[in-house]
Amino acid sequence: HHTLWIVLKEYSKVFAPIIPFITEEIYKNLTGSHSVHLENWPSIPKNWSNPKLEKDMEYAWEVVSRIHSFRKGVDLKVRMPLRSLNYRGPEVVDEKLESIILEETNIYELIYRGKSNAIGISGDTSLKNQDIAAGSAREIIRKIQIARKEAGCALNEKIQVKIPSWPKEFESYIKSETLSESLSIGQKLEIIRG
Repeated sequence: HHTLWIVLKEYSKVFAPIIPFITEEIYKNLTGSHSVHLENWPSIPKNWSNPKLEKDMEYAWEVVSRIHSFRKGVDLKVRMPLRSLNYRGPEVVDEKLESIILEETNIYELIYRGKSNAIGISGDTSLKNQDIAAGSAREIIRKIQIARKEAGCALNEKIQVKIPSWPKEFESYIKSETLSESLSIGQKLEIIRG
C-alpha cells in the first residue's frame, strides 16, 4: 500500500499539467494537502537508485531480445519450450536474472559458452531439444481461451471442454489455466458452459 501511495502521489505531480482536475482530486485525497499544483516537481531519492541492478537488467533484456531474434530467425514460437540454448557474452548472468530470462524466453536451461564482446545465441532447435508436450499444452490453452472468449464466458466461469487429444501429463495444468472442470474426448474443441 505504501508503494502504491508513493507512486500515485508522485505521478499526480507529473501529470498535473496534463490532467489538472483528476490529479488535483487524487492528490488531495491521498495527502490532504491544499493543491498538487503548488508542489515541487518530484525528484528520485538517491537511495532508490541501484545502478548495478539497472545495468544487470539491461543486460538481461538484451539477452532476452537476442533469444527472441534467434527464435524468430528459425521460425520457432516462444510457446514451444526449448530444453537448452547456448550464449556467449561479455558477462555471465547471475541466478536471479537467469530465472527472468528463462521465464521470458520459455527455455529450461541457458548455458554460458564463454566471453565475447557481443551477445550471441546458438543451439539445437530440432525436435529433440523441444518439449513438444509442453508446447502442445500451451497451444491447447491458447485455443481454449479463444473459445471461452468467443462463447462469452465470464473471467471466473467454470467450463467443461471436449477436445480430440491433449498431453495427459499436463491435464491439471490445462484445466487450471482455463478454469475447466473436466477435459473429455470430442471430435473438435467444444466449450460446455454451466
